[in-house]
Amino acid sequence: MADPEKWKLAWSAVGGTKGTIDLLSEISVTEAKAFAREIKNCNRGRHKVGAREKAVEELLHALFPSHYPTSKLQSHDKRPIEHHYAQMVAACSPEFVTNLLDAKDRSNPLYLQVPARRLVQTHGDLLQKRVIEGIFGKGCRDNDLRQYVESFVCSQPTAPSLDSKESASMAFADKLLQLRLRDIDNDKRWPSAISESDIFFSLFGRSVKKRLPEAKLHDVIMLGLHLLEAKPNLKHAFQSKKFWSKLITCWKRAPELYEDSLALALRSELDGSQKSIADNFYTTSLSLKAKPELIWPLLRLYCLHVPKNGVDLDTVDDLEPLANQQWPTLLFYDIRREQAVRLLNGLHNANPEYNFLRGPSRTSILFDQDTKAQQNFNVVLLLTMLQRDSQEMQRSSESAVDVLRKKAATTREQSDRAAFARAAHAYAIASGNLDLYGETIIWLQRYVRDPLTVKAVFRRDSVMTGEGIELLSGIPHPLPESMTLLEVASRVEKANQILQIFHETIRIAKREPSFHEPDWVAVTSLFGAVITNRVTRAGELQKRRWGSEEDVYTAIWGSTLAILETVNVDFLNEAYVPIKKLLDTLPPTALAAATKAMLEAGNEKRKKQDRQPGDDILERLSYNILLGLAKSEKPELAQQLILRTVIDRPDASSWHRQLLSISFMKSLTAKDANQMLLAFANAIGEKLEEQPYVKVGESQPVQSAPPVSLVKVTTVKYLAKLLDNAEFISQDTAIEVLVELFKAGTHIDIRLTTFESLRNSLDNLCSGAGENWRSNPFVEKIMEALETVVPVAGSVNERRPPRQVDWKEARQTGTLPEISDTTISIPPLLHSMLSARFPQNLRAEFVERILLPILGHSQNEHREWISLFLAKYKANFTVDDLPPTPISPLVWLVLVEKFTEFIPEAVLEDLNRYTLLTFIAPPAALEDFNKSLRNNTALSNTPEVKHWLSVYEKARYSGTRTLTGLVQLIHHERPVSLIRNGVTFEKVRDMVVGYASLCLADYENHILTWEAFVNFLRHPSKYSTHGNEEQIRSMTEGWQKSGRLVLEKVTALVINMKEEHAQERRRSILPSATKLRLGLLSYPCFPGPAKLDQQCRILAIELRAELDVALTGESNVLRWPRIAEDAFTICNHLNTAEEQLRVALHFGKLRGPSSGAGNQTSSALDFVKVALAMKLIEYGQRDLVASKSAASEYLVRSLRGRVEEWQCALEEGLREKVMDWQGAQNEIWKNLMVRELGIDH
Repeated sequence: MADPEKWKLAWSAVGGTKGTIDLLSEISVTEAKAFAREIKNCNRGRHKVGAREKAVEELLHALFPSHYPTSKLQSHDKRPIEHHYAQMVAACSPEFVTNLLDAKDRSNPLYLQVPARRLVQTHGDLLQKRVIEGIFGKGCRDNDLRQYVESFVCSQPTAPSLDSKESASMAFADKLLQLRLRDIDNDKRWPSAISESDIFFSLFGRSVKKRLPEAKLHDVIMLGLHLLEAKPNLKHAFQSKKFWSKLITCWKRAPELYEDSLALALRSELDGSQKSIADNFYTTSLSLKAKPELIWPLLRLYCLHVPKNGVDLDTVDDLEPLANQQWPTLLFYDIRREQAVRLLNGLHNANPEYNFLRGPSRTSILFDQDTKAQQNFNVVLLLTMLQRDSQEMQRSSESAVDVLRKKAATTREQSDRAAFARAAHAYAIASGNLDLYGETIIWLQRYVRDPLTVKAVFRRDSVMTGEGIELLSGIPHPLPESMTLLEVASRVEKANQILQIFHETIRIAKREPSFHEPDWVAVTSLFGAVITNRVTRAGELQKRRWGSEEDVYTAIWGSTLAILETVNVDFLNEAYVPIKKLLDTLPPTALAAATKAMLEAGNEKRKKQDRQPGDDILERLSYNILLGLAKSEKPELAQQLILRTVIDRPDASSWHRQLLSISFMKSLTAKDANQMLLAFANAIGEKLEEQPYVKVGESQPVQSAPPVSLVKVTTVKYLAKLLDNAEFISQDTAIEVLVELFKAGTHIDIRLTTFESLRNSLDNLCSGAGENWRSNPFVEKIMEALETVVPVAGSVNERRPPRQVDWKEARQTGTLPEISDTTISIPPLLHSMLSARFPQNLRAEFVERILLPILGHSQNEHREWISLFLAKYKANFTVDDLPPTPISPLVWLVLVEKFTEFIPEAVLEDLNRYTLLTFIAPPAALEDFNKSLRNNTALSNTPEVKHWLSVYEKARYSGTRTLTGLVQLIHHERPVSLIRNGVTFEKVRDMVVGYASLCLADYENHILTWEAFVNFLRHPSKYSTHGNEEQIRSMTEGWQKSGRLVLEKVTALVINMKEEHAQERRRSILPSATKLRLGLLSYPCFPGPAKLDQQCRILAIELRAELDVALTGESNVLRWPRIAEDAFTICNHLNTAEEQLRVALHFGKLRGPSSGAGNQTSSALDFVKVALAMKLIEYGQRDLVASKSAASEYLVRSLRGRVEEWQCALEEGLREKVMDWQGAQNEIWKNLMVRELGIDH
C-alpha cells in the first residue's frame, strides 16, 4: 500500500473498499489491528497519493456509519474495535483531518483516538499552521497542541530547511520564538505548559551541535537574550542551563561579534549583580587563562554594563559606581601591570573608608586589609609590588619601611609594636628589594628578647608568605627577558645571605630563656619552601640559553648547596626533599658538578673529626645524588666519584652496594667498565698497603687517634661477587681485577670471596677444554695468584701470619704467636682451599701446586710453634719425637679422602704415624704431659693449651675417622695413583690390617672404634650406601675385589688371635668373629625375579651353617644371645623387603620335631632362627600389606605357614616367643596372619 503505483493492485485484489469491509469483518482483532497499522504507515512524504487518501476515507466512512450516514457502503461488524481503525486517519487527506479536528466530536472514535504523533509526521504543514493560528491567531486550539509544539520545535519534520545545517524543526522553533517575542504580552493564548526557555535551549543546543555559522548562532543567542530582556522571569531558567558560561565560550571565539550579546546579558544581570561585580568577573575570568588578552575587555564590559551608572575603565578615572564591594587580589595579577595599577588607584580613591581588597590567603602579605599603619594597607603593598621596578617606588618603599620601624621602636604598646614590625616586614617583601629585606630581618632580630612580639613577627603568616618565599627564591616571576644570568646569580646569592640571617636569628634566639621551639617552626620551614620554589623555577631557567649547564649550576645552585654546610639539622631536614628534587631535575653535567662539590665538602668535614648532627643528612643527600647520577643518561660521569667515595669512605659500605650495582656497571661502555674496575682494584691495593701491621701482644691504636682509612671488607667482597660471571666486563678483565684483589686483600674474608670468584673463573676457563687449558694464560695467572696465598693458608694464624721477626721475638720472650682456633674446624681460608670444587682437568695441578705446598708449609710452621710450646711448658720430649703435623689433622684426612690419586705415599705415612701416636698407641711421656696440662685448670683453658690438646691428646674422632677413611679408600674400588710414589691398594690394606691388629691388642680401650671399623668393612647395601640399584650393584662388584679381601684378612686376624689367646690361656676380651664371618656370606644384590628366591635360599643355607658352627663352637651358653644379636646385622645387608622376607621364610624352617630332651645346640639354633626370621619380617613388613601381585600374596601365604609351624613347635620357649611377638607386633600380625589373601586357597 505504501507504493504510489502498486497500491491500486493490492486494493483491487481484496475487492476495493467493499471487499476490504467484508475482509475486516471476518479477520481476527489482531489482524485488523495490523491492517490499520499498515494503512497508517503508507501515507508519508513523497508516498502521498490523493486517490489512495480518498479510498481510505471511503473505508473509514463505511466503518463508522453512525458518524457518516451518507456513506453508500456500511460495515455490519459489531465488534468494539473502532479505536484500532482510528490509526488510518494518518492516511487521509488534509481536508479530512481538518474537518475531523475542527468538529471536535468527542462521540467520534476517530477524533478521540486520532494518532497525534503520526499526524505530525504525515500532516506536518497542516498542524504547524494550526499551531501558529491557535497561539497567535484566531484559529481553533487543538487538544494536542503541546505535543505538536514539542515535536515541531525538537524533531519534526526531520527534513532540512533552506539552510542545509538548520533543520525544519529548528526553523519552526526560531519562527515560533520570533512570533512570541512580538506578542510577548499576550499570555492568554500561549500554552502554560510550554516554556519559551525550553524552546530556546532546544534551538540553541542544536545550533551549537550543528555548528551553525557564527552569525546565525549570534542571531539565535540574541533572540534568547531579547526574550530574557522582555520576560525577566526566564532568568532562573537561563542560569540553571549555565547559559552565561556558554555565551562566554562563544564570545571567546568572536569577541567583536558577541560583544553586544555579552553586554545585553550583563545588563540583564545574567551573571550576578552590581554588588558582586568583582567576584562574578573573577570567576568568569578563570575560563580565560588560555586567552589572557580578553580578561581586561571582559572586566571593562562588566564595569560598563552591570552597574546602573556604568563606567568605562579605558576612559574614566572616577570609579565611584564600583565602590563598597570586595575585589579579590588575584584579579589584579591577571591583567597588565599598568591596568592593574590604574584600577587599584581608582578603587583606592573610591573607597577611602572601606577595605575593598580581599587577600588571597593567610600565607600572603596581602591578607591583612589594614593595620595600625593605615587602612587598605594591603592595597598599598600590592601597588608597591606592581611598581617595584620603579626607582621612585623603591625610594618610597625604603622611606615607608623606615617610618614603620621608627613607629615600632617608639610605640609603647606591645600589640602596636608587633603590628608595626609586621607591617615593616611585609613592606620590605613587597618592595622586592633583597637588600632592604635583609636589613629588615637584621632589624627584627632585636625582638628575639621580646617573647610576645617575637611570636607575631616570626609566625607562619609573617615569614612563610608566598611573596616572601618567591622573593627569597631569587628568581623573579615572571623572569624578565632583559635579566642576565649574572643578575639572577646575584639575587640568589643575596637571598641565600638572608636565609643565613634567618638561621642566625634562630641561633641568637636559642640563647634566650624565653626561647620556645614552636615559635620558630615557620622560620625553619622557610628554608625548605624557598628551595622548593627554586626547584619549581628551575625549568624556566633551563630554557634560557645562558651558556653551558655548568654555568647555570654555578650561578644558581652552587651557592644554594653551599649554604647547606652552614645551617643546623632542622634546616637541613626541611631542605632535604626539595634539594633532592632539585638535583633530580639537573642535567647530568650539572648534577656531576653538584655531587663533586658535596662530596668534597663532606671529605673536608671528615678530616676535621668534628661530626655535627647535620653531617649525616648531608652525606645521605650526597649519596642519593651520586646514585641519581649513576642512573642518569651519562653514568660515566659518576665513575670517579663512586670510586673515590668507596675508597675514601669505607664506613658507608651499605651505600657502596647501591652505587656499585649491576645495573650501573651494565650502563657503562665496555671501556669505561674495564677502566673503572681496574682502577678500583689498584686503589684497593694501595689502601690495603696502608694498613698498619699489629703484632701479637701489641695494643691497638688509642681510640682518640684518627682511624686509618681502609677499604671496607664487605665492599671488596661485594665487588668480587659482582665480577663473578659478570656480563658488563670481559672475562679477561674480570680475572685481572680478581687477581689484583686476591693479592692485595690481606683480610681473610676478602680472600675467601675472591678465591671463590677465581675458582668460578677457572671453571669457566677449563670447562670442556681438556688439556688445552695449559695454553690459556689466564689460567696460569690465577694459579700463580693462588700460589701466593700458600704461606697464608699454611700458616698457624692465617688472619695474621707471623713473620720471621715474630718467630725470633717469640723464641727470645717465650711468648707464642697467636694460633688459629682449630678446636671446632679448619681455619676458613684453608678450609675453603681444601673443600673447593676445581675442574677435573685441573685437580692434579691444584693439588701439586697449592694443596701439597700448603700442607708442607703448615707442617713446618706448626712444627716451629710446637717446638716453642714444648719448651715453654717443659715437656720431657722434643718436637723430633712427633710426626710433622699440620695445624689440624683434618688437613691430612681431607687430602687422603678427596685427593687420593694425587697425594704421595709419604702423606699417608705421616697420617699413619700421627694416628698411632695419638690414638692407637700413644707413648707414656705424651700421655703424662697431656694429663698434667688437662689437670691444670688455669692452663687447660688457654688458647695455646687447648690447641695442643685438640691435636695431640687422644682424639677418638680423628682416629676413628682415619680408620674409616682408609677403609673407604679401598672399600669398593682399588685406588689408582696418578703420580709416582703414590698411594696403592696394598699399602692401604696393610695399614688397615695393622690398625686392626693394634686395636685388638688393646681391645678394651677401642671397643667403639672397633664397632665403627667393622661396620665400614661390610659389603655395600641400600642401608649403608647412598645410591640407586645400579650404583650399589657396581659397588658390590668392586667390593668383591677389594673390600672383601680386607674383611677376610681382618676376620682371619680375629680368629687367629682368639686361637692364640686360647692356647696361651690368656683371659682377654676380643670381639666376636661372628659378625665378620656373616659379612662374607653370599648376599643377593638386586637379582632378577627368577633368581631371587634361589639366592635367598642359598644365603639361608650359608647362614644356618655359619650359625651352627658358631653355636657349636661356643662352650658358654651365655654367649648365645650375643650371637643372635650379631646375626641380626644381616637385616641391613639385604637391600629389599622381599629379600628380607624370603630369607626369613627359608632360614626360619625348624630342623624337625623338637622335644624337651633334644640337643641343646639344636634348640639354640632353632631359637636364633625364629628370632632372626622375626626380625627380618619386621624389616620387610611393608611387603605384607594387601597387594595386587600374586607372587607377593603367595610369599605372605608361605610365611603364614612358617609362623604356624613355629606355633606348633614342641619347644615351649619357641611357642612363648611367637605369642610375645604377636602382642608386640600387632599390626604385622594382622597383615601376616589375619587378613584375607588376594589369592585362591
